[in-house]
Amino acid sequence: MTVKDPFEDLIAGKTKYNAGVGVAERWKYQTFSGSLDAAKNAYVDFRKEYRQIDATIVFAQPNYKVWSGNTRTRIECERLMDSTRKTFPSAFIVKPKN
Repeated sequence: MTVKDPFEDLIAGKTKYNAGVGVAERWKYQTFSGSLDAAKNAYVDFRKEYRQIDATIVFAQPNYKVWSGNTRTRIECERLMDSTRKTFPSAFIVKPKN
């Protein structure tokens, strides 16, 4: 008797969902670039203050970057970035290629 692992179903569903979303179709803004430890601290600081905004750490040689937001249009991204401008005045918009 073979028992089907429910985790495999979750992985398959997530993979199917991710293929449909497409990262290149989204806009984000960068709030930090630097070493891994500093990026982790910047990420934690961002998440403490803006819990409702999505954020992630990515590596693009030679630095780690904190990208925030996940919007469909550039205008939405600009509005979201403006709401965090006091805390992160040097933030700028990026559109991931992959």
